[in-house]
Amino acid sequence: EAMACGVPVVCSPETSLPEVAGDAAVYADPTNSIQFAAALGRVFSDAELRAQLIERGYANGRRFSWESAANRVLAVYQRSTGLLTEKAVCA
Repeated sequence: EAMACGVPVVCSPETSLPEVAGDAAVYADPTNSIQFAAALGRVFSDAELRAQLIERGYANGRRFSWESAANRVLAVYQRSTGLLTEKAVCA
């Protein structure tokens, strides 16, 4: 959501966040307040980095849409009921 709104992102490298954020975020250990604060400071103080993260964030956000999510869920249902073969791809 932050990326879609043009906000640079600093987040944890844990769970699914790297998969979702990709190269459009700066990563920092959320249990290390010094490291996380340094990452935030870097994004606040480095205008070039901030601009890159915003640009990458917009591009990254285009990977996600409700239509794409619906098509993927539909494909799972179709495969599970035998209405679609494994080789078919939902666009």
